[in-house]
Amino acid sequence: MSLVIRVFAMIAILTLATFNTFAQSISGDITGIVTDSSGAGVANATVTAENQGTGVKGSTTSGSDGVYLFRNLTVGLYTVAASAPNFAPASVRDLQVQLNRRVTANVTLQVG
Repeated sequence: MSLVIRVFAMIAILTLATFNTFAQSISGDITGIVTDSSGAGVANATVTAENQGTGVKGSTTSGSDGVYLFRNLTVGLYTVAASAPNFAPASVRDLQVQLNRRVTANVTLQVG
């Protein structure tokens, strides 16, 4: 392999490693399961995560098993709220998202 190709490859690897490290250093994840009062997963529930400090919100939908995931959230305190047809909305407050960590917030919906 020529010297030019080796140098180029090394620069590319170092650049990608730097970007990957930066992307991971400012965020964390929230995951959980939306269930009904019997413990069964609630499919297609609307789930929002709101940063309590900035007011920035994200939204997702739970899977067929009730599982949801928010990736790459800015570090801070969050409120996760879930809603679904025929259920009363419910939320979990004061979830601490930390660097490169995944916090679990299960939400139970009551019929209503």
